[in-house]
Amino acid sequence: MHFFALSAGLLCLAIWVYLLTAHGRFWSVAGSRASVKRLGAIDGAIAVVIPARDEADVIGSTVESLLRQSCARSIHIFVVDDHSSDGTAQAARDAACNSERSEALDVITGSALPLGWTGKLWAMEQGIQQAMSLSPKFLLLTDADIQHSPDNVATQVAIAEAGNYDLASFMVKLHCQTCAERALIPPFVFFFFLLYPPAWIRDSRRKAAGAAGGCMLIRPAALERAGGMAAIRNQIIDDCALARAVKKSGGGVWLGVTPDACSTRVLWDLQRDREDDCSHRLQSVATFGMAAARCATWTDDYLPAPAGPATKRQPDVGCLGSSMLAADVFRVSSDGSLLRPEPRMGADPAV
Repeated sequence: MHFFALSAGLLCLAIWVYLLTAHGRFWSVAGSRASVKRLGAIDGAIAVVIPARDEADVIGSTVESLLRQSCARSIHIFVVDDHSSDGTAQAARDAACNSERSEALDVITGSALPLGWTGKLWAMEQGIQQAMSLSPKFLLLTDADIQHSPDNVATQVAIAEAGNYDLASFMVKLHCQTCAERALIPPFVFFFFLLYPPAWIRDSRRKAAGAAGGCMLIRPAALERAGGMAAIRNQIIDDCALARAVKKSGGGVWLGVTPDACSTRVLWDLQRDREDDCSHRLQSVATFGMAAARCATWTDDYLPAPAGPATKRQPDVGCLGSSMLAADVFRVSSDGSLLRPEPRMGADPAV
């Protein structure tokens, strides 16, 4: 039994050593930052597509930040108003007017959700269809709550150009002020990069593919080769599904972090969060929950009872539980997926 316990403990140690030293250095933030300088000028149009539903409180600052980009003259914004009831469309128009760039914004009224599509992807599809009329060099798919610093888009374009990437995405700085956010956002980010190590995603020899949907820059030709949004129309975790489709079709994918864009949305507000946003964050945080639960289980088995009749506690069980804990994290990081919720399709546009 002691030999088994020792073997389990060594296995646990080996798995953790592997994760920390050979799993793409996923924990290194410095290695996930852009190492290129922004372009001084951008040749070609950048069409920005923003799907939005009831985002009147945040979309104005997002539009203004995009129209203040160093490459603002190359940018045209398409906001898809997905059946909002709070004046989202007008808030976007007011922001463009305040920036004296009303001509750089088109607001599209979303149509009814067809069968087989999730709401967000259908909104994005409508925006992309309109954006293609400009024959853009790049499409920037971004969320309604993302504020971009003046050099953010130019830096993202520089990354795509320097590495000949077809899809380049940034994990932006997330809102982290409430108690719930402070408890859940750090493990979410940690386990997101554990599931999708940026170094492996950039490596064309590896199958690993992932993206951060808040700020994705993609070449239109690559999107077409991947089958367009129709190829992932029923996916809840749409950004990573898009990255897989792009990489599978032979495209290059880049994923990293940036200090130059941030989310203004208060996260984990379950009354407001879209179902796909919640599912995306739970994918990584559930890994953390699994690990914590496993840890609690083997700790209970390992520690002696504080009172009561004498019981024989076996430290071997603790070693076994520890190895199972590490194995859980290893399995999830190897799979690249944990939660695959079934999407609700063809019903509520707010899916």
